[in-house]
Amino acid sequence: MYGGGGAVLGFGLGVLILGRVPALRRGELVLGLTVLGLLAGAVFGEAGVNRVGRRIRAREEA
Repeated sequence: MYGGGGAVLGFGLGVLILGRVPALRRGELVLGLTVLGLLAGAVFGEAGVNRVGRRIRAREEA
């Protein structure tokens, strides 16, 4: 369950930051963040997904 949620979170993050990356690297970025989110969710479960969420919120507040 959390592996899939982490993958969706990573995919969404990749799509949101595409504007800051050269066009040739966009596909690699989205794929990489999707896999990273999947691994965080699968290996660390809820704690891994929550940690990623906390880091995103902290960056938005800064």
